[in-house]
Amino acid sequence: MRIEVRSAGFTTSEALRAHLERRLGSAIARRADGILRLVVRIRDENGPRGGLDKRCRIEFELRGGPRQVVEAVAGDFYAAVDAASRRLGRAVDRALDRPLA
Repeated sequence: MRIEVRSAGFTTSEALRAHLERRLGSAIARRADGILRLVVRIRDENGPRGGLDKRCRIEFELRGGPRQVVEAVAGDFYAAVDAASRRLGRAVDRALDRPLA
């Protein structure tokens, strides 16, 4: 599985990158063999103005399935990553538990 991290509007710190990898790892640990690729986009939409403007968007591609997207918006990057990771875990479980047509 390949993980790409892209950021817009700021430079990703090592601490945020480590947090992201830790959260993604725990969210998909049971199903990692079914995931081909993850692309994580972290973005500060309002810049210095603040507010609920930190967005974490995760695109994932499953073996034999279409690309899917989950995202979350929060007041800080860590909270956005946490929420998006939880959504990723649920979406992967749903997609892999679905019977093939």
